[in-house]
Amino acid sequence: MIGTNELRIAVEVLKYYNENSRLFGFDNDELDALAKTEKIMKRELNWQDDQEAHSEVTIEMELGREISLAEWARIHKIDESTARQKARRGGFKTARKVGRDWLIMETEENPDGRRKK
Repeated sequence: MIGTNELRIAVEVLKYYNENSRLFGFDNDELDALAKTEKIMKRELNWQDDQEAHSEVTIEMELGREISLAEWARIHKIDESTARQKARRGGFKTARKVGRDWLIMETEENPDGRRKK
């Protein structure tokens, strides 16, 4: 299968040939073939774009999306500084630092190891 980037380039090349056909001296049959090929390639490109978008949404639905640690802490009703401290100590599976900000998957559980009375 042709990759999306290669397909996008092919569509652009076909579009260029169709728009500048008088420069190349194409006859009517060749012009018709170019137009049909461009139409087919565009349809395939749209299908691949849809598949990629669907895959991204499916992955996000399965894994959740990444949110700020502050937002995650509010959702789980814990203090933001406590969540940051736990992240620094490696207490979360999905927490990662990007610049000065912490990100975490929204599906991450709150691993509270304290025993409840």
